[in-house]
Amino acid sequence: MNRFFPTVAIVLTLVFNGSTAAFAQIGGFSNTGEGGRGLINMQSARTYGKGAVVFGVKSFIMERKTLVIDNLGTAVEKKDFPSIFCVPVAFGLTDEIDLTAALYGFHDARHWKYDSDVTLGYSSPVTGLGASSVGVKIRMPFALDSPVQIAGRFGAVFDTSTEQLDGMNYRWTRKGTDIETSFYETLDITSFLSLHLEQGYVLSGTEAYDDQFIGSAGLELHIRNWWTACCEVNNRTFLGTSPQSIFQAGNDPDRYYSLYGEPAIGNPGYIKDKDADFKEDFLVISPSLIFRLNGNISIDIGAHINIADQVDPKETFQLVGGFTFTTHVKSMIDTDRDGIKNSIDIEPDTPAGFPVDRRGKSLDTDRDGVPDGADREADTPPGAKTDDLGVGVDSDGDGVYDGVDIEPGTPSGYPVNSSGVALDDDGDGVPNPIDREPDTQKGAT
Repeated sequence: MNRFFPTVAIVLTLVFNGSTAAFAQIGGFSNTGEGGRGLINMQSARTYGKGAVVFGVKSFIMERKTLVIDNLGTAVEKKDFPSIFCVPVAFGLTDEIDLTAALYGFHDARHWKYDSDVTLGYSSPVTGLGASSVGVKIRMPFALDSPVQIAGRFGAVFDTSTEQLDGMNYRWTRKGTDIETSFYETLDITSFLSLHLEQGYVLSGTEAYDDQFIGSAGLELHIRNWWTACCEVNNRTFLGTSPQSIFQAGNDPDRYYSLYGEPAIGNPGYIKDKDADFKEDFLVISPSLIFRLNGNISIDIGAHINIADQVDPKETFQLVGGFTFTTHVKSMIDTDRDGIKNSIDIEPDTPAGFPVDRRGKSLDTDRDGVPDGADREADTPPGAKTDDLGVGVDSDGDGVYDGVDIEPGTPSGYPVNSSGVALDDDGDGVPNPIDREPDTQKGAT
C-alpha cells in the first residue's frame, strides 16, 4: 500500500512581543511538535509559569509517493509534496497550570478516494482545514526548581478535519474527536541531565481506529548554558484497528469480517484486528538539538526515525526544525514573588523574603542603604555609616557610629558624649581620663 517516503519538516514558531522572566521558569527551549522544553513529541512535566505565552506557526513539508487508480483502473505512482501547517498556542494560567491549543491545516495532500473501499486508491491532491486540539496540563505544586516534577494532562483532538489522511502523522489531519489523558514525570538526575516520562490513553472518536496507549521516555542533556541535546522514544499502541491494519489487510480476505455473507474486502470498518501491536503502529526515536540564542529565542533541529515494524514502503526518516519565542504577560506575573506584579514593580528582582512597599521597592526603615530584609541592625541612627549588613561602623570604638561621631579619633577608653566627643567635666580642654585636676575652677589657666 501507499506510504510516506523520506520527509523534510521545517517548523517556524513565532510569538508576539513582550518581556520574559527567568529562563528556568518559562522554558525558553523550542516546543516543536507541541512538546515542551525542546522535546519533539512528548512534553515535560514542568509548566511555563504564570503569564507565559508561546504562540507559533509551523509547517511540515514532506515527499510522498502514492498509487492512484486512474479512470482505466490502472495503478499509477504519483509523487507529491504535501504540507501540514500548525498554529500552536501555550498559555501559563498559573505556575501549576498550562493551557494549550493548536489548529492544523494541509495542502496538496491525498486521502482515500472512498473511505469505505481503500482498494480504489487515493483522491486528487486536496487542501483543507485539519484537526484542532485543546488541552490543560496541571502540575503538582512542587517548587519550580524542584528536581522532581509530576503533571497530568487532559485534552481533545476535535473533528474539524475536512479529510482523513494516512501516514505517520495521520492524527494531524483526521476525522473524529479523540479524548486524551496523560501523566508526565520529570526527574533532574543531575544539574545537567533530566529524564522525562509519559504514560497516556487516547479514547478514539472514530470507528476507523481503536483506542490507543501512549508511552514515551526522553533524556535531556544540558551540554552548555546555550545548547541542549535530547533523545526520545515515542510509542502509540492501538488496541485493535489502526492505520497499519488497513495497509496490512491489502486484498487479504482473511483479514475482513463478512458483509452479506462475503468478506468486506477494502472496507476499513470490517477489518479483523484486535491485537495491540506496539511494534507496528507508531514507534519512533527522536533525537534533537536545541540552541538557546537568548532568554526569549531558541531554535532546534531534530529527526523522527521510524523503527516500527510496518509494511513497505514505509516512512523511515523525517527532519524537524523549530524556532520559538517565549514571553510573559507582565500584568499577570510577579517574577520576584514580592506580591507586586511586574507591570508596576519598579524593582522586579527583589530578593526573596525582603519586605517591599506598594511599588515593589525594598523597605529600608533606617535609611542606611541596606534593605530591611538584609539589615542586621534595622534602627541605625540617621547619618551613621554602616557595613554591607547594615551594622554601624565605629572606628574609634567609643560607642558612637562614624558619620555621627564629631570626634572620630577619640583615644581608646575615653568616655564620650552622644556626639562622640571626649568628656571634659571642668571645661579646661583636657579630657577627664588624663585631667589630674578634674575640678579646675572656670577661667583658671
